[in-house]
Parts: sequence; structure tokens; C-alpha cells
Amino acid sequence: GGKIAPPTGDYLDDRPSGPHEGIDIILGTADDKWHTAPGTPVYSEDNGVVIDCTKKSGAPGGYTIWIKSDQNALAPEEDLFYIHVAPLSILSKGDHIVRGELIGYISGEYNWHLHFQIGEKHKTKSPYLFFEKIGKEDE
Repeated sequence: GGKIAPPTGDYLDDRPSGPHEGIDIILGTADDKWHTAPGTPVYSEDNGVVIDCTKKSGAPGGYTIWIKSDQNALAPEEDLFYIHVAPLSILSKGDHIVRGELIGYISGEYNWHLHFQIGEKHKTKSPYLFFEKIGKEDE
């Protein structure tokens, strides 16, 4: 199991730097309850194509993996962002990804967690609705 922050469903919680626009997923265990051990695997939540996989200058810790989901995916044609990740060295723009595929590892460069976001900056959608669809699909 893991933890999701914020746990209330308010994914746009305000912070001094502006709205958070996603959720932080704490997976596995590390030295305290709010950290994920660096090297913990990160898997794709949907089918899609890698649009970008870069380390943004000035961005806090790790890489951002941007996947555009397929038309017939759980979140059709949505932008899925996995942030604070160390991607697989073989992952590159244009690669087709399937749900459940290993795409990288927690980088350990920043707060040791996975930030997951759906939609472009300032146009995000609630990741909680996406996880509800996953739950129904897995039943």
C-alpha cells in the first residue's frame, strides 16, 4: 500500500509557490512515513505514447515523464505526468507504453515521492477520478 497527499481529494491545494495541481504518491517504505525509498519502481497508469522525458531546468528533483494516453485508454487522450522520476535509460520520445509497464524509478533527488498529474499546467483534472476508473476496470 501507499499514501496519497493530499488525502482529501483536493488536488489543487494551495502552497506558497501556487496550486499543487496533482497528487503526491508515497510508495513503499523509507526512513519515515512520508518518503519513498529511492529506486522504487514507477509503472504507467495507462496506455499511451511518450511525449517527453526530460529534466527541466529549475524544476525540483528528477525527471518528468509525459505520456499522452491512447484514444481507448482509461483516460482517453489525456496528458499524464510522472514527476520526480529517474526514467529507464531506454525510454524515449515516441515509445508506446502499456498500462502497468515499468517506466522508471523514484529518483531520490526531491522529497522521495511520485508526483502524478493529469492535464497540462493550469488545466489539470482530478487524479482521483482517474483512480476511480482504474478501480472499476480492475474489478
